[in-house]
Amino acid sequence: GFKEADSLAIPGHSMIEPLWRGRLETGTMFLMEGAGSVTRQKLCRADLAVDSTLRDFARSFRKHLKLQ
Repeated sequence: GFKEADSLAIPGHSMIEPLWRGRLETGTMFLMEGAGSVTRQKLCRADLAVDSTLRDFARSFRKHLKLQ
């Protein structure tokens, strides 16, 4: 009875991509107000940037290990 589901896989995942049809782009929006909202917004952006950087590093490290 499911109408929609999320694989929770990253785009291009080698196992899920061939099985999962009908990709739908999603995103996250942060709305903040009040005291400290600018600081919280900057922290959220920094957190997302660190996450992206660590994922990229892990992918390149994994490729490096396969080459040896």
